[in-house]
Amino acid sequence: MTNPLFIYGTLKRGFHNFDVDRTGAIRDGVYRTIDHYPLHLTGPWGAPVLINEPGQGQRVIGEIHDVTIEQLLWFDEFEGCHLAHGYDRVKIQVSNGIDALVDVDVYMKPRARIETVRGEPLEVYPRDAAYILPSERGSGPNF
Repeated sequence: MTNPLFIYGTLKRGFHNFDVDRTGAIRDGVYRTIDHYPLHLTGPWGAPVLINEPGQGQRVIGEIHDVTIEQLLWFDEFEGCHLAHGYDRVKIQVSNGIDALVDVDVYMKPRARIETVRGEPLEVYPRDAAYILPSERGSGPNF
C-alpha cells in the first residue's frame, strides 16, 4: 500500500534533494493545492517552506509521489517532524485539473517556526542556486 505525498520543493524530481530510492513512484501531471498557501524561501539556507496558513498565498504547484510507509517515515525524519523547529505532516487536497481531488500528505510549518521569510509567496519552487544542501551547512539545525 502507498500513500500520496505532495512534494513542492527540493525533493521534486531533478531537484537538489531528489533521491530515486526514497521518493516513490511519481504520478504523471502537475498538481496544485486546492487551497492557497504561502510558499516562501526561508532561513539562512534558502529552503522552500509551505506555511500552514490556508487561504493565503498561491495555489502551489508540485508533484505527487506514492510512497510506502517506510518511505514516509524517512521523509518524516528528513523533514525533522520529531524536532521542535521541524515540519508537520498534514493532510490537504490537490488536483491536476482533470481528475478528482486527491487527499495527500504534505510537509508544512506554522509561521512561528520559521526564522526568516523571503520575498512574496511563490506559486512554484524554482531550482534556486541560493539553496544550500544539508550536507554543506555545517553544524546547527538543517531547517
